[in-house]
Amino acid sequence: MRIVDQIHRATPTDGDQNIESARTPLRMPVPAVGSEHFIGADNERQMREVAQDVRSVILPWGHQLAEESPDEPAGHYLRFFGGEL
Repeated sequence: MRIVDQIHRATPTDGDQNIESARTPLRMPVPAVGSEHFIGADNERQMREVAQDVRSVILPWGHQLAEESPDEPAGHYLRFFGGEL
């Protein structure tokens, strides 16, 4: 319980730090992997708030991409970090 309390206590500070960090958008490519039946295009929209070069993909799955189809998101991340996306 102590750890959960510390997370909640730190949330306002984290939020302030995130707002400050977002003032300077990231210039490097940033992946945005969403799912059709959960966050969808919102994932890309959120990343565009903090990054200039967003590489987005929406997979045809639900909330738990890594459990529902582990090879598909892994493949996208491998291609992204390999410079193919």
